[in-house]
Amino acid sequence: KQWYQRRVRGSYPKIFNDKTVGEEARKLFADAQDMLEVLVRELQGSAVFGVFPARSADDDDVIVTGDDGTERRCYMLRQQVKSSKEDVYVGTADFISPHRDDHMGMFACSVFGSVAMATKHEEQDDVYSGLMVKSLADRLVEAMAEHLHLHIRTDIWGYDSAEHLSADEMHSVKYQGTRPAPGYPSLPDHRLKDTMWDLLDVKQSIGCKLTDSYAMEPPPSVCGLYIAHPDSFYFNLGPIGRDQVVHYANRQEVTQLAAEEALETVLGYEPTEN
Repeated sequence: KQWYQRRVRGSYPKIFNDKTVGEEARKLFADAQDMLEVLVRELQGSAVFGVFPARSADDDDVIVTGDDGTERRCYMLRQQVKSSKEDVYVGTADFISPHRDDHMGMFACSVFGSVAMATKHEEQDDVYSGLMVKSLADRLVEAMAEHLHLHIRTDIWGYDSAEHLSADEMHSVKYQGTRPAPGYPSLPDHRLKDTMWDLLDVKQSIGCKLTDSYAMEPPPSVCGLYIAHPDSFYFNLGPIGRDQVVHYANRQEVTQLAAEEALETVLGYEPTEN
């Protein structure tokens, strides 16, 4: 990301030998290493997670039982456009058993302090350092999410305790299970975060808040689900029809318009007029 933001485009580490931008890339990398040392000392990372009893319900949804025994429904969607030669229309609930012996995990993690640090640099007209702080904080929270997922798989949940993957293999998603997030192509409705925040008590646990538009504060924050099924994979929901949106709205007991606003990016038709 740093390469792109500085208009130094190329792959690491080959870019260091590029005749045009190699020198600038090496300088950027050195500056980033120096800044990273500062951030590791000054910033605070926090995470919260849970693995809950879960079962799929009504074909498309997942019902999760919280620590207090209360059941919460996670509303999901299903592909309606054929994406393979087989007549398979995938939904996230397909990877959760309809019986009560399955589980689904959730997590949220944040890096605190980067906003104030970046603002301080910008107020001193050091836009370069401010941008670097923001970019590196984004990378740190992604690294935190990856590290936490590793321990979920191999130790905490332990559904793949024998896993031994290199960093490159993990980045290539060679591990068992998936970590989809609200806003991903398979989970376009950010309102799922409300359920996650309630089940994990995210605001109280680590201080990460949701805005009215479901952005996370502080900005370097990541959240998502943990799905353990060995056949689970990341998929693109694609456009969905009015019939599924109406059914989705009815299950949530909201208006069709409210559902359409939440699913604007995947509507396969012109939405209802206000």
